[in-house]
Amino acid sequence: MNSAQIIVGCMKDAGTNVPVVALSLATPQEAQEVASIILRCQNGSKPFSLGPAVYVGDTQIRVTVLEANPYYVEIDARKDPRHLTSAYYVMSPVPPQTAEPFLKLFELVGHYVLTVAVSENPALEMLDLVKYVIYRKKFREETLSH
Repeated sequence: MNSAQIIVGCMKDAGTNVPVVALSLATPQEAQEVASIILRCQNGSKPFSLGPAVYVGDTQIRVTVLEANPYYVEIDARKDPRHLTSAYYVMSPVPPQTAEPFLKLFELVGHYVLTVAVSENPALEMLDLVKYVIYRKKFREETLSH
């Protein structure tokens, strides 16, 4: 499986803008595989008995923004937070011109969607997690040099 590239941005949903973090993969098969791993790790609940599989309240999938230029975003999915090993982990750079509007919109609305994408096109039918926490850290250059 190829590694995912993390993209952040905003999408229109029911007439409003929603911040989005997406793991962009090259093929639908890769996106479905990653979505399956994340769905097995997440511990949110599906609030609607009918309609699309939207999960809210997950605390197992951690999204962290490292503030630098460019920003770095990491996604760490663990089945159990006490485990040292991640079921899925990816980190990638995100340009300030997309990261900063995303972070401002998140602060305004208080949630974002975590999903997968195929060639940067979100695939909410595969993964649709509504998340309420983004961890933020100041990026230290020496972190990558060790």
